[in-house]
Amino acid sequence: VCGIDDEEGRGLGERTDLIMYVSFDVKAKKVNVLQIPRDTYVETTSTNKINAVYSRKEDGGIEGLAKEINDMFALPVDHYATIKMDGFKELVDAIGGVTMNVPFEYDWGGGLKLEPGVQTLDGAHAEIVVRHRGAAGSSSGNYALGDISRLSLSKSDLLGMTPTLLKYVSTDLTPAQLMGFMDVVNGLDMEDMVMYLLPGEGIPPSYANYSVHTEATAELLNEHFRPY
Repeated sequence: VCGIDDEEGRGLGERTDLIMYVSFDVKAKKVNVLQIPRDTYVETTSTNKINAVYSRKEDGGIEGLAKEINDMFALPVDHYATIKMDGFKELVDAIGGVTMNVPFEYDWGGGLKLEPGVQTLDGAHAEIVVRHRGAAGSSSGNYALGDISRLSLSKSDLLGMTPTLLKYVSTDLTPAQLMGFMDVVNGLDMEDMVMYLLPGEGIPPSYANYSVHTEATAELLNEHFRPY
């Protein structure tokens, strides 16, 4: 699941500034999410950041990113969904915001700041949480999705959001598949949905790239993303 940004005026093209690998274990009724920081180090882009794979001229796009993730982490990608980041904010606002127990302080600059604690986030502030990787040099970004209150969306609610979804979202899932997933996910307990940050740390002195901790990552993936 990727959030797409087009950095206007910089000529860099579209980049995946939000990358989440979602593993839905249907048998165990558990959902684990791996948040991959946008500046995770790779050798295959000019910036050495994974968010630039999508805009790569050769072997780019969503297929190129799926291959990169599989090559790095041996994780298969069955389906994809992309959303324009402006659309993400609009969708959160459309459902009246998201109530969340914010795990730690976030400071995104430009007056966008969050303090820890339970609060209802609008689209702009929810974007901070899904983009943020924790403090520079830190990998302390794991939190249970149980900290996010359940969003009770009926099929009629979803249909009402269809114009916004069609405007901003792209996926290879059919409408029937999406509705099928929705029925199953609505039956899950939020405690069975957990988000993990890819273990690693910013590379000093600028912390512009994120270096993966390979052993910790292997342990995390084996425990939560390769259950069988």
